[in-house]
Amino acid sequence: MSVSQSLNAGLTVQQLSTFINRLKTKFKPEQIDWEKILKGKYPPDISEKNPLILLKRVLRPVFKLYFHLDISGIENLPDSPFILAPNHQSFLDGFLIVSALPDKLLKNTYFLAEEIYFPEGLRKDEARVPCHPPST
Repeated sequence: MSVSQSLNAGLTVQQLSTFINRLKTKFKPEQIDWEKILKGKYPPDISEKNPLILLKRVLRPVFKLYFHLDISGIENLPDSPFILAPNHQSFLDGFLIVSALPDKLLKNTYFLAEEIYFPEGLRKDEARVPCHPPST
């Protein structure tokens, strides 16, 4: 009997528990050496022109005026590569990062996003802007 047939057979909780214990495998995640990854070679210049700098010139005044954006702590960002991981409190997280980062950091800033959120139209075109690394 296959796994799907077994699960569709209307097992009791005890039978289901026994079934899972019999088939389970131990998952052992491999260690990821982030220091090695971050110090590794970067891809060649993906874009000669970085549209994020232009976007920043538009967004920063809007955010300062409308949201009273106050930027502090930029001096704490390292000169070496690092990862920013916003917590997505709103759809504006990425735009706020763009408007807050200094130009020298913004030139080497790349975004990673799940393709399902950029399915078609303008959103798909936006995801193809050359400042994004190519998807693998």
